[in-house]
This record gives sequence, structure tokens and C-alpha cells, in this order.
Amino acid sequence: MKKIIFTLTLLCALSAGAFGQTMLDLRQYFSYFPIKANENISDNNYVWLPNDDDYERFSVLSGRNNLIDTPLEFALLSYYSQPVLNIRPAQANAILPANNPRLADQKLGAAVFQEIQILRFLGDTAAVNRHEAVLQYITGRGNATRAEIETFYRNNIRGLIEGVVDRDLNTRSPINNDTRRVAHEIITTPLTNFYLTPTQANFDRIKTNIRIRDEINSFNGFDAKSVSGVANLTQYGEQGRFTYDLVTSGIFLLNGIDHALSSIETFERVNRNIGQILRQVVNEARNWQSRMVSQRFGINNISNVELNKTSWWLPINLLNRELANRLLSETR
Repeated sequence: MKKIIFTLTLLCALSAGAFGQTMLDLRQYFSYFPIKANENISDNNYVWLPNDDDYERFSVLSGRNNLIDTPLEFALLSYYSQPVLNIRPAQANAILPANNPRLADQKLGAAVFQEIQILRFLGDTAAVNRHEAVLQYITGRGNATRAEIETFYRNNIRGLIEGVVDRDLNTRSPINNDTRRVAHEIITTPLTNFYLTPTQANFDRIKTNIRIRDEINSFNGFDAKSVSGVANLTQYGEQGRFTYDLVTSGIFLLNGIDHALSSIETFERVNRNIGQILRQVVNEARNWQSRMVSQRFGINNISNVELNKTSWWLPINLLNRELANRLLSETR
């Protein structure tokens, strides 16, 4: 019996360490509920358990309708509605513990404040007011003041953003250390600065990084014609002339280094010399890309950056779709 109690205590301690002083990752939290991937949030059984007051308090946040249909609305309802709180999966309770309302209120309050920061920058006054009303409800419970919630937010927002960026990078594994480091330098850091202080200057810094990253990723400025052997491609008949046009037009590198490397074997089956020249192009392009990243972003000691394995759109879209759309429209 003592062993069982010790084990349970250890598990609780580990859960507290893993999910304690961290921002609420809404998608991770939501993933622990047995809701089908193709099922709308508003259609699952959990959202029909609360009373009308609880449901209506949180269903208005998105402003799209009066349904609980966003991860934030669902997280709020799942904790502040007693019927849902009592039947949550254990993993969800580890993140927002029923027996630690102070921590849960800090996390949920910080998630609401996170939205307020961006909505205020985007100029959506009505949405700010809706979120402020929910934040007042949370602080009104008496477990955490607004100042404490904002402090919790500022202490932990980088960890949330870093985790979202890392999760996106991990979908493109293997990711080398240089690429991961660059992703955090050009995406995580300026995005964190913006979430901490959502000014136009910090927003413009993100836009500048996006434009530079996209330029380098598309090899805009890389002179393929200057690579040793490229001029000789036309000597290898029709296939050589086709390859020359492919390389000098930029199409060969359009989908990144990995894709270019995988296509070389096809060319080598036709002519080994063509394949060797293409490998030289890839090597030069990789060196150029790392050199440009170092120069344009001021990042030292990098030698093997694969920018095509980084993305600014996906992590920012996961954090706030309206912000991602604004960045997309202003960086096209």
C-alpha cells in the first residue's frame, strides 16, 4: 500500500513539474479529450453539460456565433463549469488541476490576456471587451489578481511560443541544430517580443524577418551560373541543355535542398557528369544560404541551415489566426 501511495505521489509531482509554471497550450489540452478529429467542438457531449450561464459566459468570445467552438472557449468552459470539470480526462486535470484553482486561474487568465494583447493591436475593440469581461470573471473568483496573471503571462509566454515553433520543426525531422537555432532566432524571439510588447515596431520586425527568410529560402540572389561546371551542362546534349535551364532559372532549387538532392539520382541515371555538377550546385547553394542567414540576420557560427524546414506561418497561425493573416497580407 505504501508503494502505491508513493507511486501516486511521484506521478502527481511529475505532472506538476511538467505542466506547472507554463502557459496553457490550448491545443495540447484539447487533444486529451476524446473528441473525434472531424467533430466540431460545438457538437461534442462535453459542451452540453453546463448550465446556460456558464455556456453563455464563454461562448461569445470568438464573436462569430453563440457556440462553444474554439479551443479557448472550450478550455474555459471545461474548468469553470462544474459538471465538465468533474469528468475531464486525467491528463487535462494535470494541466488545469481542479485542486489548484490559483494555478488554473493564472493559466486560463494568461490565455485570455494573450488574446487581449493581440486583439488590441489588431484594433478589434469589441473582441477586447469580450475577453476583458472573461478576465474579470476569472479575477473575481479571488484566486489570482490581474497583476499576478499578467506576471505569469510575461514569465511564460516565450516557453509557449518556443514549444509551438519546436513542435512545427519536429514535423520536418530530422532538424539539425543550426536550423533549429535559426528558427528560434528569427521566429521565436521577435514573436515573443511582440507578444510581450505588441507595438508596430515589434510587428514590423517580424515582417522584416519573414521577408528576409523568404528571399533566402527561395535562393533569390544565388548565382547558379557561377557554380563550377554549370556552363558545361549544355555540352551534354538535350538532357544537359534541359538541366542548364532548370538550374539557371531557379526551378531546380525551388523546393529546397532536400528535394534537389533527391532528384539528382534521376539525372545521374542519364549522365553521371550532370549529376556531379548538380551536387556541386547543391553544395554551393547550401553554403550560400547559410552565409546569407548569417549576414542578414547577424547570426554567427552557423554552417548548415535548411530554411525550407522552417515556417513562420504555421506556428503563428496556431497562436492567432488573425495575426497570421495580417502578416501574410503585409508580406506578400
